[in-house]
Amino acid sequence: LAWLKDSESRFLAVNRALVRSCGHRTNGAVIGRSDLDLFPAALAEKFRADDRRVMERLAPLTVEEQIPEHGRLRWYETFKAPVLGNDGRVLGTAGYARDVTAQREADARLRASEQRFRQLLEHVPGIAVQGYGADLKVRFWNLGSEQLYGWTAREARGRHLRPH
Repeated sequence: LAWLKDSESRFLAVNRALVRSCGHRTNGAVIGRSDLDLFPAALAEKFRADDRRVMERLAPLTVEEQIPEHGRLRWYETFKAPVLGNDGRVLGTAGYARDVTAQREADARLRASEQRFRQLLEHVPGIAVQGYGADLKVRFWNLGSEQLYGWTAREARGRHLRPH
C-alpha cells in the first residue's frame, strides 16, 4: 500500500493495492477522501494522529499495526514521512505499508514449536541435556541433568560449569 496525503490527511495519490484494501476499484474512489471516509473511526483517528506526529516532528515514523482488510485483521508495517515544499513548509505525508501477516504467523508458529521442543527436552526422562552460552555459563538444564548431577535448574543456570 502506498500513498501521498495533503496536510489535512486527504489522499492525493494512491496505488492499486491501497484502493483494493479499501474495497474500491478505482483511484478516483479514494483520491480526495480522508482516512475517516475509508476506515473505521478508531483506526482512522490513529492514522490521522500518526500523520500529525510526522508533520509536527518533521520526522519519519515506522509502526506495526493491525488493519482490517476484507473482513480480516492483517498486520502491516507502516512507514510515514513528512513531505516538504521547497520553502521547508509541510505539504503533507507520504507512506507505504507492507503486509507482514504471514511473517507474524510464521513467527508465532516457530515460538510454539520452540516451546514444545523445550518442554520435551526439559522433561525427557533419563537423558541429561544442558545448554551453555559462549561464556560457558549454563543457559539450559533439564530434569535429566538434575537427576544426574543433583543440581536443580535454578541452581545450575548462570553458573560457569564445564560441559562433559
